[in-house]
Amino acid sequence: MAGGTDPADPNDEPEDADGDGVADFFANGGAPGGGGAGNTTWRQVTAGNYSTCGIRSDRTVVCWGLSDFGEANPPDGEFDSIVTEVFVSCGVRPDRSAECWGGASRAGQVDPPAGNYLKVDVGLEYGCGLLDGGSIVCWGDNGSGRATPPDGDYIDVATGYQHGCAIRDDDQTLVCWGNNASNAATPPEGQFTRVAAGQGFACAIDVNEELQCWGEDRRNQASPPPGTYVDLEAGRDHMCALRGNGTVRCWGEGSNGRTNIGSGLPYVQISNGYLHGCGVNTDDEIVCWGEDSSGRHDVPD
Repeated sequence: MAGGTDPADPNDEPEDADGDGVADFFANGGAPGGGGAGNTTWRQVTAGNYSTCGIRSDRTVVCWGLSDFGEANPPDGEFDSIVTEVFVSCGVRPDRSAECWGGASRAGQVDPPAGNYLKVDVGLEYGCGLLDGGSIVCWGDNGSGRATPPDGDYIDVATGYQHGCAIRDDDQTLVCWGNNASNAATPPEGQFTRVAAGQGFACAIDVNEELQCWGEDRRNQASPPPGTYVDLEAGRDHMCALRGNGTVRCWGEGSNGRTNIGSGLPYVQISNGYLHGCGVNTDDEIVCWGEDSSGRHDVPD
């Protein structure tokens, strides 16, 4: 497994204290790639392809890293949640409206329809949102049907690069749509509480708090570790999951250190981008790991 605490050293391996072949997020050794103590406290962080955004304690948004398409140039005002991926960022404001920025107006991916949103997520040139009545709306590029979710009421939604998945409200089963290469849109049976999707694969937490994954597995991204978890976040070809005690486990492609951040405080929230990830710890600090070019680790004070 590649990708330890020094991405420049090919012999530096990630921490795997229990010897199960899956990187431990905070274990014994290594140091995060960036972030840490500062004057700002944070509510949330989201890691994208080449940039990062965070919500401050006053609910305003600040972004850093590359902004070739305007994805790191957030609008003024307050947000309850944000997400950034593939050159576009979106967020939900306190009045439940959704707003997106960046994207160079590609295929309408920055134009969410009006509605009262509980959550938004973005994939490759499209986005989807969960409305407060339980329905899902999507916008942007509809290649392979990625922006055409099935009717119904849902409790969670996730957008991969070219497919989406959601959890039904009535029976907590999974449904997916869009590109079904590698069976990415063919989820397992069972009941689930949380879902996340990457490029050609997805994972979900079932009602026993255990992980199940499906789709592309060439980098072991669909081979999750055992244990119980409360949340999960997808990168392009890796996944990380948060335990109830604030520790995090990662699996899949580990180059650039994207699956290992070394030691540190427990986490309350995490986010995965293409080559890097970030989390908010119990001191309300943002810590980032993985690829650090373009200033994507440079958390502002």
